[in-house]
Order: sequence, then structure tokens, then C-alpha cells
Amino acid sequence: MNNLLVSLLENRWFRRGIVVVITSVVLSVIAFFSFRNVVLNSILKQKQVDFMERFDAELVIKHAHFKCFLTVQLDSVMVKPLNGDTLFTINSMQLVPSLKNLMRGRVSPENLFVDRLHINLTRQDSLTNYLFLLQRRDYTVAAHDTTSQDIYSRMVNRLVELFFEQLPVKTRLTSFRIMADLEGNHFVISTPEFNLSDKVFRNRVWITNQGITAPVIISGTLNHNDKSARIILFPEDNIKINIPYIDWKWKAMVSLDTLRFNISFGKLTDNKLAIRGDGTFRGLSINQPLISDKTVRFDKLSGQFKYIIGDNYIELDSSSLFSINKLTINPWIKIHPQKPYRVSLHIRKPSFPAQQLFESLPEGLFLNLQGMKVSGDLSYYLDFDLDMRKPDSLTFYSNLEGKDFRIKSYGSTNLTFINGSFQHTAFEHAIPVRTFTVGPDNPAYRPLVAISPYLRYAIMTAEDGGFMWHHGFLPDAFRGAIIDNVKAGRFVRGGSTISMQLVKNVFLNRNKTITRKLEEALIVWLIENNKLTTKERMYEVYLNIIEMGPMVYGVQEGAHFYFGKDVSNLTLAESIFMASIVPHPKWFRYSFDESGNLQDFLGPYFSFLSNKMAGKGFITEEEAALLKPEIVLTGPARKFLNQSDSTGADSLRLSLPVR
Repeated sequence: MNNLLVSLLENRWFRRGIVVVITSVVLSVIAFFSFRNVVLNSILKQKQVDFMERFDAELVIKHAHFKCFLTVQLDSVMVKPLNGDTLFTINSMQLVPSLKNLMRGRVSPENLFVDRLHINLTRQDSLTNYLFLLQRRDYTVAAHDTTSQDIYSRMVNRLVELFFEQLPVKTRLTSFRIMADLEGNHFVISTPEFNLSDKVFRNRVWITNQGITAPVIISGTLNHNDKSARIILFPEDNIKINIPYIDWKWKAMVSLDTLRFNISFGKLTDNKLAIRGDGTFRGLSINQPLISDKTVRFDKLSGQFKYIIGDNYIELDSSSLFSINKLTINPWIKIHPQKPYRVSLHIRKPSFPAQQLFESLPEGLFLNLQGMKVSGDLSYYLDFDLDMRKPDSLTFYSNLEGKDFRIKSYGSTNLTFINGSFQHTAFEHAIPVRTFTVGPDNPAYRPLVAISPYLRYAIMTAEDGGFMWHHGFLPDAFRGAIIDNVKAGRFVRGGSTISMQLVKNVFLNRNKTITRKLEEALIVWLIENNKLTTKERMYEVYLNIIEMGPMVYGVQEGAHFYFGKDVSNLTLAESIFMASIVPHPKWFRYSFDESGNLQDFLGPYFSFLSNKMAGKGFITEEEAALLKPEIVLTGPARKFLNQSDSTGADSLRLSLPVR
């Protein structure tokens, strides 16, 4: 070996080759150090031009130069959309490129130091200074493909790749701050120093929201290779974290004790991007008027999820598992967010111990059922599919079943109290306006047998013809109501049964919240399926509490208000009139002209309802044929007629079914 080396060194051509190589390397190093700043600035200028063309935004770098061997320093960096406020500014930034990525022809930093990174997010109406990042022009796509930038999976994948490819292994931020002004909502996230070292980080961050500043610890890991992240967020001083932005966007005050979150992103394949992960909230509190009028608290809320982001949809895979306290569910959801919308939802919850449900009800929700003890099993199935292009094809099926189900003890409310006399409070616009006794102690109370059969059957036919045989719900009626509301683009009718109306009025306050409807449905199921009272008693209570006019409650008060007579003496025509106003009792005056005559448009409704009553055997066909839509107001209601107007009459006419 030594002899070979000696021979090579004695060879003059080999010696000359070595000299040439060494000279070339030296000259290259000299050239690099002589012209590297010129080359750097030339590259950066081209990047600035490309950035402006792709994003319609300005990238400004006041000064750029090499520091040491490969360290690049940029001073006074700014990004600003052409038609918006400055998105961020940087005082100075030092980065060391990754040699491995440079050899692959990709420029990405391995080490990064940034001083005074200030991000400023603004939104006013539909104008923002940040959404332009999702709307770049993609020149790699064929010119005829004008929809590529709207493909959800590509948009999300672009952001994910940008984040993981450009985020250095070691990062240090000093004087870091995010300030947001979103249509008047202000919050600040700041830290004097943020460090990410070898994919691991643990830092103290201050969150200022609505004038309150709290320190938060955020720690975790980032894995560039498999594009995954693990994050833990918790307050430093055991004070709940109030989440910014949500209070502005959804009018919700959300706070928590701890958040643990894992997420990983798959590869973009056939315009599909899979996102997997899991998360756990502890001590989660939500105050949102549309959810509940009280603060809702969850001891533990966790889930394992798999999302599929497609070209124009977002799908939650059925393998996802979510836990609310002790209850677990596997929902499947698919949403097409662009018009025309389509929403699909399926839930399969096979047999499980019923007590799990009642022990998992969050504090602040289902107040009547808190503390209830039950035995047996429950199962639940839901199918919902709404395509706005063809609303008549709506699929809706919801079924809760019990096996050996039994109520062992009631919680906050004994659901059987309606079997005796009780105090009932009526609400208007969620405000209590009157309290009265439902029972013999009330002079206006009437047992079912003392109410005119015409009125009993007219209201039942109009509101819930199957009341006496169903178990509290009519899925077809609810489905039809959804279809009608979707077609009209507004609420035109509900699908509530008499059972549901009774529970809403007796057991629940009148605040219109999402969860109130769920509590209403669960109480109806408990009453109907466990026969906590009879159908006759339910209907009797219903007729004695329904609103029939201004501060008029119960059919006896209604009969006196309109006709100055006892409810037992109502005629068929008078009964059908009273049935017509049950959905809108304050609209009664629109049924008459200023002379006190019944409006012509009520004629078809009288025929419609009387024929339905005859078809059910409640009245004879002869009674239906001889019926005339003629009544005379003789009670106190007559003095309200001069308040009639054509707009109200049109609304009433449109609300009445005539076929």
C-alpha cells in the first residue's frame, strides 16, 4: 500500500492533478466568499418577485448578508398584502441552511434565530391580511384547471408541508408577539423567548384576552419526518385558560385546565389527505347562549379521530371515537361546505349500560335529569343526510331503545309531578310572565271530560293526529318540517308532537338552545316509554296550559276570551278557530277584518281540518259538510280587532295548512 502511494506521488501527472484540485477548491472558496452576498441578494430578489406574483403580497428584506461561513442574516423583514395591513415584521433573523437539504436542491434552515417577530392579524368585514396565503396562484397546474386552488386537500397539504419543511430543528424566538384585531375583537399572545430544540419545546406564553393576562405553559414535540406533533397546554398558576378568538367568532367563553393533543398528517393521495390524532380536554367549561343558558362543564372530553380532507369535502371517519365523561360514541360525518351544501351524519351506539348516559351528562346541561339513577341498557341509532340540491330526498331516522330499562330514582326533577296539581310558570321571550295552578284549585282548570269534544279533537287533529298511539315522536313529521324549512330558507313549521310541546312548556325554560331540544327529547322518551303518566293526563295538562292569546292560558280562559262561554259549550266552528291559533296565539286578530268577520283565507283551512276530523271519525261527514267558517267574537278579544294589519294577515295565511 505504501509502495503504491509512493509511486503515485512520484508521478508528475498525479502531482499536477492534486495541485489543480486544491487550486480549484481554493479559488471556489475565494469566489464564494467574494461573491456570496451578491448571489444571496440576487436569489432573494427573485424570491421576492416570485412571492409577489404568487400571493399578490409584498416581501421586503432591507438588508441581507452572510455571517460566518453559512449563516445568513436578514434585517428588517416585512410581509404585507398589496391590499391590506402588514402581516408580520422581523427585526433580524439568522439562519443556517441544512446541508443535507442543500445537497437535495432544497433550501430550508436547520437553525433559526429570530428577534422581534411581530405578527399582526386583522379582519374587517370580509377583508383580512392573512387569507391571501391560502389563495396563491399555482403555476404548476395546467392552465385549464381553474379550480385547483379551491381543492381543500391541496390547500391543507400545502400549509402542512410548508410548516414541517421550513420549520428548523433548532429555533429561538425573542420578543415574539401575535396581535389580533378581528372586527373589534382584540387578543395578544406573547413571550420574551420561545425555544424549540431537537424537536422538543417547553415554553411560557402569556395570553391577553379581554384585558386579562395569564401565563400558560406549552410543551411538546414536532417530528418533521412523519409530519406529526404532540402538544400539551396547561396554565402555570392553576387558573383556567380562556381561549381567545372563540369568544369573538362563536360568542363562547371557553376555558380549560389541560389540553393534550396529538396529530399526524398523511400523504396527499388522489386529492385525499388523512389526518389522524387524539386529544383530551380536562376541566373544559363552555358558556355559549345557544348551547345553554348556564356554564357547561366537562370533567373529561377526549377523542381519537381520523379526518379525510377531500377535493370538496371534509369527512370524519367512523373509526373515530369520542368520549364525554363515561359515554363513548363513533360518529361518521361528511360535509360539503361549498354551496349547494350537503351534510351527512350517522351514529351507531349499540347496547350499553343506561346509567352511563346519565352519569355522563355534563354539569350545566339536562338539569332536570342530573342525579337520576336507572338500570338496564340503551341503544341509539341516527341517520341524517341532507342534500341542498334536492331537499325532498332528506334521510332522517332517529331511534333510542331501552332493554330492561327502569328508573330507580329521579334526579333534580320528579318527572311524575304532572300527575297531580302543580304550579306552572308561563314564559314570553324567555322571561317568566305568569304563574298559575294546574289543578282543581284553579277556577279555570278543566278536566278532559269537561272540555268540548269538538275542541279536543280539533286541536289534536291540527297539532298531532297520532298523539294517542305514538311514543312521543313522529320522525316523518320532523323530516317533513326540515324539508319545508330548507325549501323556504327560514323556519316555517316545527315537527313537535303534543308530548314534546308539553315537556317543553312544563319541564324546561323557554330559552332557545341546542341542548334544550335534546333534553326535551330525552324527557319525552322517559315519560312515554316508561308510562310515567297516561296519554289522557298528558293531553289534559296540555290543554290547560297552552297559550291562547295575550296573557291567556288554557282552553277555558281561551273560550271565555273569544266567546265569553265555558269551554264545554264550544261549537265545531269555534273549536276549529281556536285550533288554528294554537301555533301563533298572538296572531288571532289577523283572522278577522276590522268589522269582525272571519277572513276569507280561513275558509279552506276550516274545510281541511274538518275533513281530517271526519276521516279520523272524530266528527261525522255530515257535520263536516254542513260546517261554515262563520263565528262571532263576543268575548274580550273583540276589542283587539282594530289592531289588525294586512302584513300580519298574510303571515297567518301562509302559516295555515290547507291540504
